[in-house]
Amino acid sequence: MSITRRQFAMAGAAMTPWLATSHAADYPSKPVRIIVPYAAGGSTDVFARQLGQELSARMGQSIIVENRTGGATAPAVSALTQAQPDGHTLAIFESVTVAVNQFLYRKPLYDPGLLQPTAKLYESGLGLVVAPDFPAATVKEFVSRAQEKPGLAFGSAGTGTTLHLLMAGFLERAGVRNMIHVPYRGGLPAVQDLMAGQIAAVMVDLPTVVQLVQTGKVRLLAVTASSRVKQFPDAPTFIEAGYPGFSGGTWFAAYVPPGTPPSVTQQLSLHLKGALESPRIIAWLNEVAMSPAYLPPAEAKAESQVLVKKYEKTIKQLNIPLQ
Repeated sequence: MSITRRQFAMAGAAMTPWLATSHAADYPSKPVRIIVPYAAGGSTDVFARQLGQELSARMGQSIIVENRTGGATAPAVSALTQAQPDGHTLAIFESVTVAVNQFLYRKPLYDPGLLQPTAKLYESGLGLVVAPDFPAATVKEFVSRAQEKPGLAFGSAGTGTTLHLLMAGFLERAGVRNMIHVPYRGGLPAVQDLMAGQIAAVMVDLPTVVQLVQTGKVRLLAVTASSRVKQFPDAPTFIEAGYPGFSGGTWFAAYVPPGTPPSVTQQLSLHLKGALESPRIIAWLNEVAMSPAYLPPAEAKAESQVLVKKYEKTIKQLNIPLQ
């Protein structure tokens, strides 16, 4: 059953000013839960746990990270929207996934309007990785190999993620139309299958593969940034690899249940801002190729709305079939 705003209309209407004020005055009053829609051990999961340490110190409450994977983030959305709207539950989503789910399914899995952003958190670059023994050392060689051998598979963190859409866009640009997309419950499971020889390539967020690239367990052919990434100085951009104008990235935001009082949302947003500004978090983000990118609720929502327009057009151009 899809989730709609109508389910929350009566609850929202029943909200009274004194209740919202009471929530703000008492917040936080119990442990805070962070829902992660991706696999344990992946970059978003690790980020949530690092962030949780800082939030716990700032808020004086325990932080519990809960993984709700699969279903194109629908299980995580369901858990978030069914939680009490009191600021003690938030979820971290890749914002592109939230924006485009409505354009990928004949019957949308949920109404993205239910998801109330409380802060933009961080940005992440992407890269094309293959196994060390894959017979291609450059992007051009990868394209030639894919054209010569129909049916090679590429993995992504899931249907409708930036990883999926950018890879699909690149293959279209390169004239490769015979690769098979295999969606996973996060970038890490896709990379694990890559190393096991089950798929040929993955377009993945760079934080997931920092150590794997550095230890030679996977090979990074190119990055989607407009300039080289300092953690991978030997990896060219796609622009340098012969694809002018091809670049992109992804960003993640924290969302709260619909009906959360604005005063509580703002308090949580400020706690998140403070956590992202801590020297320990800044150093860790730099180490794993993430960039802090805090925006408050209204600005995060506006940026999300830009994504909706951008990727609705992209999905139509790529002729991605409805699920």
